[in-house]
Amino acid sequence: MLMSNGLPAVSQSPTKTEKHGNGAAGFTLVEVLVSFLILAMFLGALYQTFSSGLRGAGRSEEYSAAVLQAESLLAAAGVSILLAEGDVNGEFPDGHRWNFTATPIADTDQTHKDSSVAYDVTVIVSWGSAGKEQTVRLKTIKWGKGQ
Repeated sequence: MLMSNGLPAVSQSPTKTEKHGNGAAGFTLVEVLVSFLILAMFLGALYQTFSSGLRGAGRSEEYSAAVLQAESLLAAAGVSILLAEGDVNGEFPDGHRWNFTATPIADTDQTHKDSSVAYDVTVIVSWGSAGKEQTVRLKTIKWGKGQ
């Protein structure tokens, strides 16, 4: 059969809508599987992002607690911790270990009327297991009575 333009008529295959007869178009199994694969990859990336954020928050909390503990030990120097040359060690109830070191600073002017001495005070707070131990080190100078 020839059309008016002189070309033969081409039969067209029915579309999805025409095949089903009810006019509803659907997704193929491959399209559904690809959608689930993309969703799974997105959720995996989202999970990694949130879990790394939670780990970071936990490390930050441990570090903040250790800094506060070290500051409290520095404040206690000369009050509840004797300010004298040497080391003092201990452990906080949360498992953080601490080391307090006081070393007298050599004074070029040995004529202090009240015999006070400057001490180089270092506080180290550490936590974690032996392979993954973390530390906070704070250092200051405190005045104390000479011995």
